[in-house]
Amino acid sequence: MLRSPVIFRLILAVACLGMSPCAQAQSRGRPPSSAGERAAYGDRSGRSVDIDYAMLPSFTPADLPLIIEVIKLDDGQSLVVETLLDDYVSSFSDASQAVRVQLQDARPGSISGETLEGMQRGRSAMDRQVEVMRKTLSDRIRDAETSQERARIREEFTREMSEFMKQQDAVTEITGDSSQWSDFLQKQSEILRTWNERRREIDDEFVGAIQIVLEPDQVESWKQARASIRRRIELSRGRLEGERMDMIGRFNELVPAGELRTRILPTLNAYEMELDGALSARHAFLLEAGPVLSEVLRSGDWSRMQAVIQEEAVVRTRVRDLHVATFDVLTNVLPEPLRLQLLAEVHREFNSSIWSKGRFERAVDAAMAREDVTDSERARLESLLATCMTGIDEIRAQQDSLARELAPQRWIHEETRGWSRSFSDIQFDSKLDNARTNELNRLRKEAEEGCMALLRELLGEERYKQIPGARSTPARGAEPRQQSDRQQEAQRRRDELYKRFDTDGNGRLDSDERQRMREVLMRDQREGRGNP
Repeated sequence: MLRSPVIFRLILAVACLGMSPCAQAQSRGRPPSSAGERAAYGDRSGRSVDIDYAMLPSFTPADLPLIIEVIKLDDGQSLVVETLLDDYVSSFSDASQAVRVQLQDARPGSISGETLEGMQRGRSAMDRQVEVMRKTLSDRIRDAETSQERARIREEFTREMSEFMKQQDAVTEITGDSSQWSDFLQKQSEILRTWNERRREIDDEFVGAIQIVLEPDQVESWKQARASIRRRIELSRGRLEGERMDMIGRFNELVPAGELRTRILPTLNAYEMELDGALSARHAFLLEAGPVLSEVLRSGDWSRMQAVIQEEAVVRTRVRDLHVATFDVLTNVLPEPLRLQLLAEVHREFNSSIWSKGRFERAVDAAMAREDVTDSERARLESLLATCMTGIDEIRAQQDSLARELAPQRWIHEETRGWSRSFSDIQFDSKLDNARTNELNRLRKEAEEGCMALLRELLGEERYKQIPGARSTPARGAEPRQQSDRQQEAQRRRDELYKRFDTDGNGRLDSDERQRMREVLMRDQREGRGNP
């Protein structure tokens, strides 16, 4: 039965939930899905507006050397630009910090740094405790032997419930309620819209001042410097597969000064300008999306949320497609070995799981490293590798092409799943169609197995068995007699977890699915349901 010290500890724990930095708290909390009581409380964690992106400056002190180098500033110009950049950074920092303070002051709750997440978790903790109290009451009344004992139990429960409700009111005063958080989302939208206008003014003022300092023949170089700065800052913020590729950086590292570089440079310059436009469009969209998302979360408008996700996918895909198109051009014009170096570097970054060494390649590497392999056998191994990899690489190329095609769809799917948890009346159980992906995986596996059979024939059974990866990994549930009871139980639990939480059916648990798994298992443990 609940006692006052327990209530006090619960209140203290709830009060501590919101004590985290403003920016982190703002990005973690799950907003209510309407202005009223539609917000869902419990273990179902959602997302909220990321204000950190809007608070990042467009220029930093680290950009000064690049500006000087690209524009070829003289000493006098360099000193003026350095002063202008210092003023910009100071103005932007002061203005953005003022916005953070506004958002903090607008946030409900009596504790500085209180979060929406804290409110939701506090409400959830209270709701769970009420259920415990009610269950305890039911169990005690059922076990009571006399009517007098049952009456005494009900009186105790009434007193403790009254005390608990007072404490619940105290928690609400600390964390705020759903109506207050709804008002905050509206206020947040207004603050972010005003800030977007202010940051544009700060950026424009700095750029205008820079252009006054420049000579007419330096203005075009400023555009190139601006594109390089945007590329350095914005590329790292890509989230779609392939969105972070930097083909200019790759080109500069691989191709030295000379005729080849001079011949290809116009293509790279055109790519840089197109990329600057795409990154600028993505930047503008993400800034404008902040206040829109605040309004969407407040109103619980799921259709509008889906539209925002689709629009974001478009601007992100445009950036990714520019990288991929330029990569394809370079691989067609670069000579060997530069072409192979570029392929290797990009494949490590983009769709690396497809292009990393497979079972057959690793097995051949291990065979080539053996001291008992003769020169004749090495030559045969090299020939086998070349022959087999021709077929495997054809399948890899198909997998790569399909991955490029499906990347936006998969990103939309994961974003939709993540945001759906912020809406109490949305149950997202959609699964991606992985038929084409699975078919290519099957074809590649068959090709690998066929090549492994040829490797076995070349090496002989005894040496082949000593090669790492020579034995195929048994399918789940295969050869149960060779597994210990502990192994079989571990495999059974793993299969059960995948069955429950691999919602998109892709054979692995992504971050959202793992988070959902942890939440459900913790809830089951609290409720005494045990392990799967």
